Amino acid sequence: AHIVPNSEKGKDDILNGLSLCHLHHWAFDAGWFTLQDDFRIQVSPKVNSLPLLSRFILKDLSLLRLWKIKK
Repeated sequence: AHIVPNSEKGKDDILNGLSLCHLHHWAFDAGWFTLQDDFRIQVSPKVNSLPLLSRFILKDLSLLRLWKIKK
């Protein structure tokens, strides 16, 4: 998934991407979660409107933290 979308002039570059499964790629593109500047995952409040299992799967993401790759 592109972190900065191509439509917003994001590059097709490994440093502008996340390796996600199909479910999480779709959820990221749909705006169910995003990345903060410090690489923490922020889950959208709209997740609360989802069925319980989906909510559990996505809310669990907030426990993760990504690390920046140094060039």
